[in-house]
Amino acid sequence: MLCCCCWPPRLCAISLSMVDTSFVALLFYRTVDRLCAIFDHIDGVDALIFVVLLGLLICEILAAITLLLSDKRGISRYVWPRFTLLICQFTTAFVVCLFLLFYFSGYSESINNAFISGYEYWAGVEVSKEDRRDAYSDLYMYAIGLFILLLVYAVYNGFELYVTYKYYETLPPESFVAVKPPDSRPPRPPPPPFNRNFKADPSGKYKYTIAQPKS
Repeated sequence: MLCCCCWPPRLCAISLSMVDTSFVALLFYRTVDRLCAIFDHIDGVDALIFVVLLGLLICEILAAITLLLSDKRGISRYVWPRFTLLICQFTTAFVVCLFLLFYFSGYSESINNAFISGYEYWAGVEVSKEDRRDAYSDLYMYAIGLFILLLVYAVYNGFELYVTYKYYETLPPESFVAVKPPDSRPPRPPPPPFNRNFKADPSGKYKYTIAQPKS
């Protein structure tokens, strides 16, 4: 962030996009490495993390490519994929933070019971009262750590949105692009000069008049 205060918006926006893409690629690589290590015992959580990171990596790569094209070609609408990705990430982090605030406001026991009941249903085991109390404490600590992490990420994401918008303002404004190219055919030759019914038109078109009979 400190470097972005001195760099132009173009370099800062592209650098942040490259950092995000590299970080997601590293997480995806670690996930694939873990899946290869436990290939015979893959559970649903690992498969879900793999699918989410794969989709996020594809989105990050596409957003980075279009951002680079916007800088090379000077087309401002190529920044919108990056805008869309950042807005979705910021909205997700903000919604989860609101849910965690709801969790801390006195509904932690009800939410913990719901999580533990879901775990008992899917795992097919029954959690004892002592294990349930330990799970309450662990879930509360996890919620605190997740809230701090998502809050920092939301601030960072908001900074990325600001930098990307500043870069978007430096690009030429979007203009109408004609679908059909203009007609490049050579102009028609004028009629012969002895044609008495020919009149020159300043617009470039040819105008013919009908001679009136003499009275």
